[in-house]
Amino acid sequence: MKKVLRSMAAFILCGSIVLSSAACGKKKSGKTAKVVQESDTYYSAETIELPLPQADSDREVNMALVDHCYFLKSVVVASYAIDYQLPKELSEKYQNYIMNPMAMNEEDSQKLLDEVYSYSLSGLVIYNLDGSTRCTIPEKTGDPSHIAKVMETDDGRLLALVEYYGQAPDWNLTYSIAEIDANGETTKLFDLENENEMFHDILLLDNGGFIGVGYQQIVELDENGKKVASDANNIDNSVLQQVLCQDGQYYGLFEDMTSIVNATEFLRKFDINTGKFAPESIDVPYSGLLTQGNDGVYFLEGDDVEKIDIASCSTEKVLFSWNNVDLNRKGINSICFRSEEEIYVVQVKALAEDPYFFNLKDPKINLVKLTKEAKNPHAGKSIIEIASSMNYAMLPDVLLDRIVEYNLNSENKTRIEFVDYSTISTIIPSTETDKDTLISQTVDKVYLDMQNGSGPDILLDFGEFSQFDNEKILLDLNTMIDGENGLNRDEYMDNIFRACEKDGHLYQMPIIFSASGMVVDKQYTQGKESWNYDDLLSVIDSLPDNKSMIGETYWVDVLKELLYSNGRSFIDYEKRTVHFDDPEFLKILEITKKIGSLRTSDEILESDMEQFYSGTNISEYYLKQGMTASAIVRLIHILEFAEYEASCSGGVDFIGTPGNEIGGLSAEYNMSIGISKNSSYQKEAWDFVKYLLEEDAQVECVHLIDGFPVNREACKKVLSEQVGRYEKAIENPTVGYAQELLESYPVLNSETVDRAMAVLDNIFTVKTFDKTVFLLIKEEAEGYIMGDRSAEDVAKNIQNRTATVVNER
Repeated sequence: MKKVLRSMAAFILCGSIVLSSAACGKKKSGKTAKVVQESDTYYSAETIELPLPQADSDREVNMALVDHCYFLKSVVVASYAIDYQLPKELSEKYQNYIMNPMAMNEEDSQKLLDEVYSYSLSGLVIYNLDGSTRCTIPEKTGDPSHIAKVMETDDGRLLALVEYYGQAPDWNLTYSIAEIDANGETTKLFDLENENEMFHDILLLDNGGFIGVGYQQIVELDENGKKVASDANNIDNSVLQQVLCQDGQYYGLFEDMTSIVNATEFLRKFDINTGKFAPESIDVPYSGLLTQGNDGVYFLEGDDVEKIDIASCSTEKVLFSWNNVDLNRKGINSICFRSEEEIYVVQVKALAEDPYFFNLKDPKINLVKLTKEAKNPHAGKSIIEIASSMNYAMLPDVLLDRIVEYNLNSENKTRIEFVDYSTISTIIPSTETDKDTLISQTVDKVYLDMQNGSGPDILLDFGEFSQFDNEKILLDLNTMIDGENGLNRDEYMDNIFRACEKDGHLYQMPIIFSASGMVVDKQYTQGKESWNYDDLLSVIDSLPDNKSMIGETYWVDVLKELLYSNGRSFIDYEKRTVHFDDPEFLKILEITKKIGSLRTSDEILESDMEQFYSGTNISEYYLKQGMTASAIVRLIHILEFAEYEASCSGGVDFIGTPGNEIGGLSAEYNMSIGISKNSSYQKEAWDFVKYLLEEDAQVECVHLIDGFPVNREACKKVLSEQVGRYEKAIENPTVGYAQELLESYPVLNSETVDRAMAVLDNIFTVKTFDKTVFLLIKEEAEGYIMGDRSAEDVAKNIQNRTATVVNER
């Protein structure tokens, strides 16, 4: 389940290219460098860490998290949960009870449950804006009530929406409004008239009444909790997420769940005078990212802090650019606007969890006070510009913290700022096609600027776009690696560096990588270390009717896998030529048609949703059950390697993609970096790159991004840490399905680390291609895949169209 949510989050966040902030004042091609002026807006940031209830020092924290955290008028409210590690004996006793509850009498079972529950702690903490704790409201074991939401009146009183769980057999859910005193004690004021509605949110109206927010409808209540009116959305499969308020007007924010994979959001105005929704819906381009502030609605996730006019779902006002603040802004989810000179934001940060072995802990709540300075203290510094193809929220803290540290160092004569190239940086496209098109357009903009010398100094995460691997665009980083301030290649996975070279030049350096390609049952590779397209076609044609080459995979994804692994051979940017009339390309089309599915990735995913959400590795499962002869993999974790390694009784070969003459899997950029050939700050940029390659920084990067470090010792450390978490999970069993899944895993140990390192050391190619060219190929190839055109005709059109694109570059 955790792996699923993580991958879905990555899909959503990477759906658009969000490269953070102002792209003015270029300095290349004879242009004057951008220099900070005294008059430039700047906010100083004072960060106060808000304390959570103290953990029990005698018990090891297994999991800790901060869930909701939001501003009211003068306080910050946060909900927290801490689970301690159960002693092994108690855990086993509890597991036996869960599996056979009737074996224990009522008194003993209650005693056992009380002891188990004592290892959990949860509740609410309310903080003042000076960072002090106003009160703590712990949840009590066995208490049928729960505080769902806190509100604040104009005179500073705290009110709470309290839900009460009823008794069997009806289990009715009822609600009341209570007042919270200075000690965190609650006093019920009155019950709410809710009938069958289930409220998950509530708003306090100016007239003293309330708006109760259910999952399907909205309920207006008076100051005594009596129902005034209610209305439900008439669009099927929609869920009311929250109600947003702007200038006394209220809007329901709905999520249309017609497609589980591509859920969309829309707004409908709610009139408190009529108690009805307006019939019109307003599309929301800021899907999942609108934040209710104390004085309106905000968008905090882009390069600017924007106040939103939700009536039109457009920007009402830009408060400031995040480049005007030296702050790692990840995790900021609420804002309190006091004035133009004083703004508060609240930030929740935590170590990322392992995608397989749950270890989310050490959450921090930061209250950050932003104060507008009369003069910019960095006046006179030149700007080093950095652009990323990845959403800011997906970038590792170690990189962002390093940028903040660099910018605050008064001895540095330069300053790093993010530069935004996206057309609409806040939008998240609703379909894969929209996403690809937007990324292609944005990348082309960056390429053109780099080509004419006006682009950013540092490119972050453009490794998968092969057009940038060009001596006119980027610096050959081999000259830096082997230079005076270089690296000892023995300390790094130099084969990965070499894999990413183009004609002996390293234009984009991998910082973190994954290993991808094909894993094949040994009986079909016949001892070969590599294979060509004819080998694969021969295996496909030899398979019995009850076995397929791979699990069901959208034909576009098959085509992408084949092209991205070996696509460099079809395009020569130096000579501006393409070679899609090559017979090898016709074989790629043939393979794609033979093993690709006409169903889209979303359709395949939704049909397998049960297995997907259960955490089952479907490709590995099919291979293990003998349903397929191979699997297309993308390894980011030692467990994935071990599962595939053990999937076939006769063993598997990590042979990679056909067309790779050397064999082995391919490196895939999880994080890459390049330095502009035209940058005036190449030395400073290289120092920044070297920092990201240090062992500690590499390990920290993986804690967020997943994948493998290029620093050899860091890679071994990451793999060993993953083995350690597995061993700890085995020693401390959990309850139910999670334990069954854990016990189904192959054994992980130090020998597994050695074998995984051997597979990573056998990588000599990289996955990269030109996305604009790929979109043209996909468009033309569809005719052949659907049986409407010949492969030769399609290849001819692809040759002509892609030649035009490459020549125009």
